[in-house]
Amino acid sequence: MTRTRFFLVVVGLCLACLAAEGILRFYRFVFVSRRMPEAEVIKALPENAPDPYLFMSDIPGLFVADPEVVHRYRRGARIRWQGAWYEINTQGWRGPEWPKVKEKDDVVLCLGDSITFGYGVPFETTFCKRLEVLLKEKFPRNPPIVFNAASDNYNTEQEVRIFKELLPLLRPDIVIVNFYRNDIYPSLFNVDDQGRLCLLPEPEVSSPSSPFHNFYSSLLPHSFLLKFLDQRIGSVISFWALQVSYNATGSREARYWQEAEQRLRELVQLARRSHAQVLFAYFPDLHELGILKIRPSFYRFRRISHNLQVPLIDIRESLQRHLREKLYRKGDPFHLNERGHRLAAQALVEVIEPLLKNR
Repeated sequence: MTRTRFFLVVVGLCLACLAAEGILRFYRFVFVSRRMPEAEVIKALPENAPDPYLFMSDIPGLFVADPEVVHRYRRGARIRWQGAWYEINTQGWRGPEWPKVKEKDDVVLCLGDSITFGYGVPFETTFCKRLEVLLKEKFPRNPPIVFNAASDNYNTEQEVRIFKELLPLLRPDIVIVNFYRNDIYPSLFNVDDQGRLCLLPEPEVSSPSSPFHNFYSSLLPHSFLLKFLDQRIGSVISFWALQVSYNATGSREARYWQEAEQRLRELVQLARRSHAQVLFAYFPDLHELGILKIRPSFYRFRRISHNLQVPLIDIRESLQRHLREKLYRKGDPFHLNERGHRLAAQALVEVIEPLLKNR
């Protein structure tokens, strides 16, 4: 290739990038900014409502510190965040007050993180609540009770501790551990003086960043094209990198998986002593759907399920059949929307119904 051709190719790529940048800015101005201006969104909320662009963990007074599980929701809290109300009952869990359990009651206990909690959707549309409604239709004479004991940013260690706390109180017949791939990691949060959930300070990185990385990081907040590519292509590359690290026996992730398996083994043993049936449910994010099938964490979790002899419900199988529908919150590839929660509840009830019939 001559210098002239090389120069023309470079100029053409630059012009194409500028054109794409202009198209994205025009689309954002016409179809996003005009349809939902920031002033109207804030005006539509009550005066004491939190900023709709904050994370839920940033809302003051929502969390309290706990020496056993690091953080809990403040009892009696009631906030509105991104179009949904969140009410924490006096027991410290989302939704209305928990009923007292009787001996004849069939109890289903759901453990999990923000996905099970219902991040971004009303309580009535969460898959735990929908599961209870579906089970009441199946068992009208003695409707099972579904308890949602999930919290934002909980991991397997915290879920096991919550299970130990609730086991003598609820005496569950079925325990569902709803798993997401970051549940293996240790808690990186604490509760500050204002009742917010804050990340612990990260250790300093010994090796300095490259000049290209510094330039890219400084340019990323100002370019819609780079944001678009980073959110789509960058996340896919990071997932392929995770697949390599998950399968490496000496990696940090491998150690976290081993620790998660030990904790889940303890939960399964406690449940079996109480004659409770344990189920694992794997919740994928948007990157694990479609033709890419980037699923290193699922295969590791399936191995744990096999080792512990616990049935595994793959929620992806239900979501995969409805790929043409929107199943995740807008701009959030990790948390299901109302339609996604409905499909998850249907997948769970197909497994739970025969278990309750055979009890």
